[in-house]
Amino acid sequence: MSTSKIPAGAIAVCLMSHSGPEGDFREGARLRGDHPAVSANPLYFIEDGATDLEKTVEMQRRFPDFHPMTR
Repeated sequence: MSTSKIPAGAIAVCLMSHSGPEGDFREGARLRGDHPAVSANPLYFIEDGATDLEKTVEMQRRFPDFHPMTR
């Protein structure tokens, strides 16, 4: 899966629960690519269709202190 900007019409999946001015989002939440939370926090979202392995790899790349066994 590409880590580039998620297209407006695509579905974005939240990689990690987080809160911000745009609201509270739980891991696995699905939003449109043009949702303000996806635009404001691109590190927390990946385009729908990523495998579990791709999600883990992206989490480790984006958040180097992330360790899947400690989740």
